Amino acid sequence: MLLGLGVVAVLGAILTLVSTSARHRELSDAATLVATTGERLTSRDTPLLACGAATPAAYSSLVQPDPDDEVVDVDGAVVTVEAVQFWDGSSFAGCGGPDVLRAQKLTVRVQVGSADERLDVVKWA
Repeated sequence: MLLGLGVVAVLGAILTLVSTSARHRELSDAATLVATTGERLTSRDTPLLACGAATPAAYSSLVQPDPDDEVVDVDGAVVTVEAVQFWDGSSFAGCGGPDVLRAQKLTVRVQVGSADERLDVVKWA
């Protein structure tokens, strides 16, 4: 009886270890991907899109993760730009016409398994 309880306790501990390890991996992958995506969006290599063309889908298509990345497991990762807002001189808002200055706030979202990370970045001309 005592041996049976010991076996159950050890198996429970191993299951908890595996479960928390997998969760930690998802969280660290999501954090790395959201930071990498933010860096790619603010890079000069990623163009600043004009007011009418600067949609979340347009920016999302520019920053999809590299499937050959050896640092982060991107299988099953969902990377999206959720929102694009424009600086009008006093705040970020929707596309307000020709007076919009050349700065955009982009909201990035990364989902890896049950991990969900968001990041706001500002892209300048």
